[in-house]
Amino acid sequence: MLQVNHIHLSYGPRLILDDASFTVAPGEKAGLIGVNGAGKSSLLKIVAGLQEADSGTVSLPHTYGYLSQDVAHETPIVGGNTVRDFIFNSTGLDKAIAAYEGLSLKIAEATNGTLPTLLKHFDLAQDALERLGYYDADARSEQLLDGLKLGGVTLDRTVSTLSGGQKTKLALARLLFQSPELLLLDEPTNFLDVEAAGWLMEFLESYKGALLIISHDLDLLDRSINKVLRLNEFTHRLEEYRGTYSNYLTVTGDALALMERTKQQQER
Repeated sequence: MLQVNHIHLSYGPRLILDDASFTVAPGEKAGLIGVNGAGKSSLLKIVAGLQEADSGTVSLPHTYGYLSQDVAHETPIVGGNTVRDFIFNSTGLDKAIAAYEGLSLKIAEATNGTLPTLLKHFDLAQDALERLGYYDADARSEQLLDGLKLGGVTLDRTVSTLSGGQKTKLALARLLFQSPELLLLDEPTNFLDVEAAGWLMEFLESYKGALLIISHDLDLLDRSINKVLRLNEFTHRLEEYRGTYSNYLTVTGDALALMERTKQQQER
């Protein structure tokens, strides 16, 4: 469970967050909304451990992943890596494969005295591969690349040959491949076309883990969340509403949000 308690944040004399507290339970999906400049991205960075609050505490589940709006500049990508290396590195699968292959070579050259120990280590290495999903890892990776409209990018391609936009999509695919207990996403559709954004909506809708997302795509919010956390720009506190984004609009009568959603639907 994600548990955020009594977060306070100020930039000089400007108050951003005042006693912000909320939880996101396992499997729960929350949308963080509010006007531009209210502090949504700052709060998400605090949750992810990338920014310090003035006070307050954050308790995270064992595994979580964060995607920022500036993911292309913040995700370290080694140019010599293949796409497969970059994706597999996110879970340690690349190291597990290397260990398995190294043991295979040692077993082929082993003497009777060393073979029993090597075989025990080999069994453990096989267990690690199975636990990390090695046997369908390529298929899962290709499914993510295809969904994000990177279908022309093969797993053997060198990352340094990709465009900036492709690297950004690859960073999202890498995060989704991890399948953490909690996803923290800041405007994930900013760099996606309509088709890829639609695929992401479906992915998040069926995602088994928890989700905390900031998005200007109101259709995505409506389909992918079951709780709204509104950061009030006047009180600098969080207001919680159970249900979909449409439920939130009905309960609050948020006229500006309703106008924005109508505009987006007309533009699609």
